[in-house]
Amino acid sequence: MPAILRGLALGAAATVFSVGAAHASLVVSQAVSASTIAVGERTRLTITISNSDTQEDNASLTNTLPPQLRFYPAGHPGHVAPTSTCAGAAINLGAGPGGVDRLEVTGFSIPPHVGGVDGSCTISVDLTSYDGGGTWDNVINAGDLAPAAV
Repeated sequence: MPAILRGLALGAAATVFSVGAAHASLVVSQAVSASTIAVGERTRLTITISNSDTQEDNASLTNTLPPQLRFYPAGHPGHVAPTSTCAGAAINLGAGPGGVDRLEVTGFSIPPHVGGVDGSCTISVDLTSYDGGGTWDNVINAGDLAPAAV
């Protein structure tokens, strides 16, 4: 039975938040390449950070996956390495509390709003599920993104 990654493709897990006056207004959204996958199949999670103010430097993002979702193993067919268009991003795929997979991205810059266009950058990673027959939401909370004052 397939696993349904509800909320990701529909944008329901998007988080919108504004930080203090010295910081930019940021919007974090996410999408997957396939919202329904069979056990062991791969989908690509892309997290987009949009910025409607000045550039933010030395930002960090932490995303703890729900326990039913895992990073797609590097040796499996079709695997694509994690990528980012955020300048300076260091991507770490590790374990979080309770052994669940956690994405940590540090030291990156979020481009500024220029000429009427919001700046944005993306972080992408492959996911899979080894639990069938369920629906799971990947949630990114406002506190999972830490922008630095400019």
